[in-house]
Amino acid sequence: SPAVTALATLSATAAPVSPTAEAYTPFLVSTWADNVVLRKDPGHLSQQLTILPDNTALTLLGRTPGGEWLMVKTADNRLGWVFGKLVESTGSDIQAAPLIEPTGVLTVRGRLTDAGGGPINGVQFAILQAGVSDERRTDAMTDAEGIFYAFLPADSKGSWWVEYTAISCESSLMDPTCTNWTGEAEPKGMYVQLPGGAYSPMQFTWR
Repeated sequence: SPAVTALATLSATAAPVSPTAEAYTPFLVSTWADNVVLRKDPGHLSQQLTILPDNTALTLLGRTPGGEWLMVKTADNRLGWVFGKLVESTGSDIQAAPLIEPTGVLTVRGRLTDAGGGPINGVQFAILQAGVSDERRTDAMTDAEGIFYAFLPADSKGSWWVEYTAISCESSLMDPTCTNWTGEAEPKGMYVQLPGGAYSPMQFTWR
């Protein structure tokens, strides 16, 4: 059966921007929804800097590993991160932006593969803080390599639950009508302690 291997890692220091074959020229993208949050760091729990209305022009500077979060600059020169699914480009490919390893965050990372070790894309995982009355949650989806990257504030601590939650229409597990798939992750989730150094891999099996 397909298997998921998940590993939580700490990303608190800067890593070099991934090299690109050609020099990157920043280009304009725009929000396509109202109330898009510009955040200090990537991740749904990061500090909010401002709220952007629909059709706000932004200069695209880079993207996180996994491509879900975009580093942008506003027209008044504020730097921050936005959730990539709320931004569109009329010309250049957003995925052509250089990879930037974010600093000052904790990164919970995992990989979803099939039985032969091939990647499975488009599967969402939730990372929730356990044992608190106020639910703190962020989500991340596996990319083309089957890897998900969930970013949490650097001061995150305690026990966190990592859980498979959904499958997107773009996933290789979904049928062409986006209505049917087979199986689920077992166990559905596992705990990870934050902060920390190297964590033991979390093993899931798709049944």
